[in-house]
Amino acid sequence: MNVSRSLAELGLITYHTERDTLQFQTGLRGPLTASTKWNIYAQYSRVPASLAPLNGLSREFSGSRVDYRLGAQYHLTDAIMGYAQFSTGFKGGGINPRPFFPAQALPHNPETLKAYEIGLKSEFLDHRVRLNASAFINKYNDILVTVSNCPVAVGVPAAPCALPLNAGKATIKGFEAELAVRPVQGLSIDASLAYLHFKYDSISAIAASAGIGLEDKGVYISPWQWSLGAQYEFDLGKAARSFRASTSTTRTRSSAMPTTSMPRPAARTSSA
Repeated sequence: MNVSRSLAELGLITYHTERDTLQFQTGLRGPLTASTKWNIYAQYSRVPASLAPLNGLSREFSGSRVDYRLGAQYHLTDAIMGYAQFSTGFKGGGINPRPFFPAQALPHNPETLKAYEIGLKSEFLDHRVRLNASAFINKYNDILVTVSNCPVAVGVPAAPCALPLNAGKATIKGFEAELAVRPVQGLSIDASLAYLHFKYDSISAIAASAGIGLEDKGVYISPWQWSLGAQYEFDLGKAARSFRASTSTTRTRSSAMPTTSMPRPAARTSSA
């Protein structure tokens, strides 16, 4: 049984200059971002002999965190807006929710993130063309991964295992671009292109003992992704009909990109 409790506060302040061409934003999550997790394993009257040592075993983890975001956006014209921002985030710590042996009921610390992003949003040709682009660098500390080979005490089997652990420091950087075009009435064309690069900067001792190395490229990282689609809508009197055709591709390395509770910055929701 896994029981958790969390509290959080979130605030956002936006400052506009006199001509409204330059805006500053700052956000704060906390200081009440706190969580407590309890894990009570098994608690059944009858359990297999191999799981008997886990019956009734309990573990507790608690922590707190303050995160913030700073951003600025500038309207070069009425149709073109550039922005830059920095934010922090985290993925909460806890206790291994699926130990196969008592020695695997181990805690892990939160994964923390520092995210940097710059971007451009634009519309032109009488709003018939929209182009958005951004580049980002995400710096992870105590990045969380789940391993199938547990680094536990001598005499305890290393497998089966599904242990979350803090693997060390990592960097994810990349870019993405989105294009939408309406060349004629009823026809819309959209396309996107994205690139991600994952790299471990350092490996923790526990991760190294579980078989993780600097050469590993992350889990389910897709270096390149692209899509292309078109849609045509036409009027049939009292009803409207549309047809759409699209294609996309993803090139994936078999190895999950870590996530945080405060993901990519919010400035991308602004419109030019």
